[in-house]
Amino acid sequence: NLVWRTALPGPGSSSPIVSGDKVFLTSYSGYGIDVKDPGDMAKLKRHAICLDKKTGEILWNHEITTELPNKPFTGTYITTHGYASSSAVTDGTDVFFFMANAGVFAFTLDGKKVWDVSVGEKPHPWGVGTSPILYGDLLIVNAALESNQLLALDRKTGKTVWSAKGFPASWNTPTIVKVEGHDELVVNSSGILRAFDPKDGKELWSCESIKGAELCPSVVAHDGV
Repeated sequence: NLVWRTALPGPGSSSPIVSGDKVFLTSYSGYGIDVKDPGDMAKLKRHAICLDKKTGEILWNHEITTELPNKPFTGTYITTHGYASSSAVTDGTDVFFFMANAGVFAFTLDGKKVWDVSVGEKPHPWGVGTSPILYGDLLIVNAALESNQLLALDRKTGKTVWSAKGFPASWNTPTIVKVEGHDELVVNSSGILRAFDPKDGKELWSCESIKGAELCPSVVAHDGV
């Protein structure tokens, strides 16, 4: 019952997202395909890809590179998921991709570049595990690994609206939680759980949490817990 199958430029561990008749996802190529022979890191490319939902045809494919160093394809972590792990997010007009220290990129659904911005230069040997989310006019990015920051970007321009520091070992995608009629932005990091006003970045509360290196799962809230 296979409807279509499409070869991608390379592997990737992001989740595909769908908007209308388009599918968006990421992959990488040029380096780190074979752990026994990873190749030349200078040739690493990340791909922001759009496919036709009905046919699987690749409608556009933007190759994204950076001169900043990445961690080599070795060990037991980065080799598991590679260099394209962040899922895209869309508001139905534009689509946004977080590409680690290569930056954050915004395209129209038809593939026209709107803006790109750096959110930090540091790489990590385990790679990236967080995806951007939308909140009103803001694109919120957990760039803990790249710059030890949680950032809210203007989704129209990419300019920073607010930022907060202090996120050791945080690989989780931020969560918006409804609390007594208002919204809270909750992010977990090693040893501390923090909540912010998503509109202006004001910290609302924090508490002790799990101390651990691999804090990847996002926070889940339900029935006031």
